Amino acid sequence: MAPLLDQIDGACVDALGLPRMHWELVRNWIAIGENAARVPETIAQIKRQWLGRLAHALGSTYRVSESRRFLLLTAVRGDTSWMLEYAESAFDRILQLTQDPSAPVETSSSKCLLLVLTGEGVYRQYIRHFSTHRSAMLSPGMWVNDSVGGQIILPSLPGFKPTMVHELTHLHLAPRQIPRWLDEGMAERMTRLIACRPRLDTGTIARQQQRGFWLGHDIQSFWSGAAFRAHTATPRVLMAYELAELLVSEMTNDDLAPFQRFLNSASAADAGERASQQCFGVGLGIWLTRILGDGDWSPADLQTGVTDETHSASARGILAAG
Repeated sequence: MAPLLDQIDGACVDALGLPRMHWELVRNWIAIGENAARVPETIAQIKRQWLGRLAHALGSTYRVSESRRFLLLTAVRGDTSWMLEYAESAFDRILQLTQDPSAPVETSSSKCLLLVLTGEGVYRQYIRHFSTHRSAMLSPGMWVNDSVGGQIILPSLPGFKPTMVHELTHLHLAPRQIPRWLDEGMAERMTRLIACRPRLDTGTIARQQQRGFWLGHDIQSFWSGAAFRAHTATPRVLMAYELAELLVSEMTNDDLAPFQRFLNSASAADAGERASQQCFGVGLGIWLTRILGDGDWSPADLQTGVTDETHSASARGILAAG
């Protein structure tokens, strides 16, 4: 019998020199076929077949391995089991730190793909399918929401651990419609806690720098997510990432339980304002006052234009993994 991948017309096509998948066609084919009761297993089987073709297209040194949650494609020489082990343990730690004990445990039925490539050239070739921005192609990593478990793509092995934790956090939080500042703040915070990055500077000078910056820039761009959307590491982007982590750090200083509830209920529609009031008893403006000092820091009416890039974007590169 022909491989499952060959039984689905148009599911795998060559584009930009590499075999690309149309997962919507795959899902539709499974839904109406004899494998409808075995969706996760069938998707995993098709992924393995596709990765075999992708490995062949990329070069003979690429090989595929897998663990409980992940499929790994890499050309890194030697034993690569440590990469899967690290991804599994990091994801367990992310679940531990973010899951509200009173909420159902979130699980994904599809394995996430981990692609560790052999340099910038191959990385650009691969992610051009998802992003045409040159600066995004220079990022140290990218998470792609492909609707069947996601993909985490790294250009090479250096920076593997911090980049992996950052993108695994996005993977875990993707089903929730949370604000962009919370998504990025959590990714930065998890990277610092799990990948042993240097301690975040929360001292007076750092807070004064943040205050001076945001007094001269619209704080609403932070709440709406617009401050994170540049495709280069502009000062506003860097300050937004730092402020997001400062805010998450401030919220988790005393008791993790209210923050876990906040993480489960925060909505991008109001930047998390209502959830903050319900879970902490204070609004987001009060939280920023603790970091930036007195000022009008509360989010305005954000009923439009908030969630487009925060969660519906198919791919997102990180600007700083180290």
